Amino acid sequence: MIHVCFFRESGKSKVSIRGHAGYAPLGKDIVCAAASMLGSALLEALRQEEKRAGIRGLSVLRDGGRLELEFFPLSVERVDLLLKAFENGFAMLSREYPDYVTLDRRLFSSEQMQQST
Repeated sequence: MIHVCFFRESGKSKVSIRGHAGYAPLGKDIVCAAASMLGSALLEALRQEEKRAGIRGLSVLRDGGRLELEFFPLSVERVDLLLKAFENGFAMLSREYPDYVTLDRRLFSSEQMQQST
């Protein structure tokens, strides 16, 4: 199962994508491919945001079935909008494949979460 978590603590935003879906054999797993693409696109978007000075201190850990991103948002509204777009992508994936993807939305307030469902 793939576990995705968006959260913020002490001003630092974190995104964690861990695990393997197990939907199909390695190399043919469309759920893993979708999650990998969303994670890679998010990483690229954050790198672009770092160049624009919207975030600082981007830390990336990529290891097998894990992608961990940590950073300090400087433009919180702009960065939250970016993160919300990717969170929506993972939410769509978890709704389509609930036995293979879980999503934890701690970064966003309960009001924002209700608007996205």
